[in-house]
Amino acid sequence: MDAVVVTALGLEVSKDKIASAVTSIGGENLETTGESGVIQSLSGKTSGLTITKNTGDPGAGAYMQIRGQSTITASLQPLVIIDGVPMINTSRAQPGDGFTDGVVQQSRLNDINPNDIKSVEVLKGASAAAVWGTRAANGVIVITTKSGQTGGKSISVDLNAGFSWDQVNIEHEKQDIFGQGSDGLYVPNTGGSWGDKIADRPGGADGVITTGAYFEAEDGTIYYPLDFT
Repeated sequence: MDAVVVTALGLEVSKDKIASAVTSIGGENLETTGESGVIQSLSGKTSGLTITKNTGDPGAGAYMQIRGQSTITASLQPLVIIDGVPMINTSRAQPGDGFTDGVVQQSRLNDINPNDIKSVEVLKGASAAAVWGTRAANGVIVITTKSGQTGGKSISVDLNAGFSWDQVNIEHEKQDIFGQGSDGLYVPNTGGSWGDKIADRPGGADGVITTGAYFEAEDGTIYYPLDFT
């Protein structure tokens, strides 16, 4: 038996007996990519897997898709399993969109150190959903991390370190006379920057509208829309 696949039930099954197309990626292949995130490290490592970066910002998420378009309105991202635990790679924006009001959404998969990964199994067939459920209809990415081993081998320590940063090459001149909006009026949720004149604003603390919709962050903080009336 040359290769086995550990299913959701914890059973080792011969790779040839699984109806799904399975691709195995060793952890050492992810370490040599030079990418800081696990998702980006998978790019180009297997056929049928498309990785699209949201932005080039550090920690930004990426959009994953296996075997092309299968729906128009629903999410196409595969189910990600890390040591048997499902992980979420979606953002608060629409599927495939990495922005919410101009803020780049992060991915918790980037919290995983590529050096801690033993292997990655990419299940491409629709039959992968038979084990993982309906959430696996778009495929499954099974990540197995490294663990201790027995066998009387000597202890060895490997140290790998990396550092990356982003620096703006050229920053274009920006106008700071008019605010967000158009035709001299403030308009929220727009990309135009020809609204009210900033110098004419009264100043002071921003007023908020507490009687309508609001946004509640994961830590419980509530954000209300600004009142510019």
